[in-house]
Amino acid sequence: GEDVECLQRYLNWSRVNVAASGPGSSGQETIYYGPLTTGAVVQWQNQNSTAVLAPLGLSSGTGFWGSSSFSHYVNIVRLALALR
Repeated sequence: GEDVECLQRYLNWSRVNVAASGPGSSGQETIYYGPLTTGAVVQWQNQNSTAVLAPLGLSSGTGFWGSSSFSHYVNIVRLALALR
């Protein structure tokens, strides 16, 4: 739903593109959590592995946007807003 669209917007904003063009790309985010979103989440998790994966004992992204990913996302957004 709308949560997926928001997640895709964030991933595209953070330069982990869901898609280069078409559905899922910047400005064309969708409400569908499919393979493109999963792949982008894995990439983002791997890029943020120290904060997202290591506390869970994981060494590579899963594509599941759980509490560890969400908590780190919230911290990033708070920092970005504080720097405005």
